[in-house]
Amino acid sequence: MALIPGDEDLLTSLYQNGNEKDCIKSGIIRQALLTGNTQTAIQVFNYEGTTTAMQQQFGMQLQLNDYVGAAATLQAIPLASAEDVVFAQVQSINLDRLTTGPSFELNAQREAFLTGVAEGNTSSREYAMALLSMLKGKEFYLEHTPVAGMTGQKEGTAPNPAKEMGRYMLKPNPTTGRLTVTLPAEAEATVSISVVSLSGAVEQSFHFMEGATTYDINLQGLPNGIYFVRIIEGAKMVGTEKVLLHR
Repeated sequence: MALIPGDEDLLTSLYQNGNEKDCIKSGIIRQALLTGNTQTAIQVFNYEGTTTAMQQQFGMQLQLNDYVGAAATLQAIPLASAEDVVFAQVQSINLDRLTTGPSFELNAQREAFLTGVAEGNTSSREYAMALLSMLKGKEFYLEHTPVAGMTGQKEGTAPNPAKEMGRYMLKPNPTTGRLTVTLPAEAEATVSISVVSLSGAVEQSFHFMEGATTYDINLQGLPNGIYFVRIIEGAKMVGTEKVLLHR
C-alpha cells in the first residue's frame, strides 16, 4: 500500500500496529534515500513528533547532502536531556565540516569536547570517534561484553567458559570500510555476519567456516552512515554491535 503525502487517515491506520509501523517507516526511509524524494518520509517523522524521529530525519537529510534542511532540523530538535545536548553539539561540528569542505579545521576546544564524548558512553560516542579519526588521525576500537542470558546456549549442553566469559571485538570502529570481527574462542559452527542499515535492510551478508576466531569483512560498497553488525554462530546469536562507517 503506497503512502500518499497529506493523507493523515492513512498514516493513522498504518501506525496502529507497532511492528507494522517500523516496517513501513524503514521502507519509506529507504525509498527517500534511493529517490531523493523526502516528502513522505518527513511527513512520517512529523507524525511521530519524537526526538528520535527528528534525529532520524536529520540523518536522512545529511545522507542526501541537504545541509540546509539538516541544519533546520538540528536547530528544531528539543534539548530535553544531556544526550540530546551532546547529539546536537557533535552534529553541529559534523555539519560545519560538511558545509565548509576541505578547508574545515577542528579547533582545540572542539577537539577537547569530541575527545570527552569519544571517551564517554553516550549514543554520540561513535560519531565523535569518527570525527576525531578523520580530522585528527586518532584510532579507536570498541569491545563488547555479551549480555547475560543472551548467549543462546542450548539446553543440555555444557557451557564453554571461554565464550561465556570472553568478549567479541569489532575493529576499527569507526571504520573507513574494512572491519575485523574477533570472537573470544574458535567458532564451533558456521559464522554468519550481517550488516544491517538503520532502516532495517540487510545490506551485506558474509558466511565463514568454523574453526577460526578472526573474520575480515569489507563495507566499502556501502555509503557512510551507522550500521548494525549482527554476528551469528550456527543457530546462536553472538551479538549485535553498532558500527560507524565514515570516510
